[in-house]
Amino acid sequence: MTCFVNRSGNGTWSIKEAVFIFLIYFFLWIMITFPLSKVMPEMPFVIRSLADGVTSFGSLSLLFVCLIWLSLVKKGSLGAIGIVKCKLVHYLYAFVCAVSVCFVLKVLFEPFLVTYVAPSSNEGNSALKVLNLVVFVPVAEEVYFRGILFSACKNKVGLPSAAIVSALLFGLVHFRFHYPALWFISGLPPVIYGLVLALVFHYSKSLFPAILCHSMINLLTLLG
Repeated sequence: MTCFVNRSGNGTWSIKEAVFIFLIYFFLWIMITFPLSKVMPEMPFVIRSLADGVTSFGSLSLLFVCLIWLSLVKKGSLGAIGIVKCKLVHYLYAFVCAVSVCFVLKVLFEPFLVTYVAPSSNEGNSALKVLNLVVFVPVAEEVYFRGILFSACKNKVGLPSAAIVSALLFGLVHFRFHYPALWFISGLPPVIYGLVLALVFHYSKSLFPAILCHSMINLLTLLG
């Protein structure tokens, strides 16, 4: 079945909506995760391990805000954020894009990672943390950054500018402000694969291949 995203009526997003949704999410994230990050280092190991589950709050709250806005404010269907069927070949393209992106990033950035990477990024990964990075984060971030933000920008300024703007903002939210010297490691790779994800979504007309691509990139990155 050929995929299709309704770009009229409840399928048309505005930049104002995209900004407002992000501000609501950011407020929730600050209110919950910032206080938690201050007390977690003092917690016993077992409690810290369980608290890893709370790290999924950021991605789940973003998804929650997007869906609430879609349902109660916009009164639209899931098709308005790209949750529609698409051809199987688009999943193959998404997989190839994920492997290619990881290969390119490994070649470009691994030499810097070996020398400059912050110690905290080498910490072990709990099952909850892996689940968050491979499932919750790809779904939530694709719904917002591609399904809403990219779509809103494309409606306003067209494909090339929308891909660049959404990728730059995607890189900005992944930037580690506590390690500003590592900007080219923490900020630039998300910009690169943010561009790829925007194009995957644009040409497939469905969010599912973009979610698969994002999930594969995160998984391959975790596996090293």
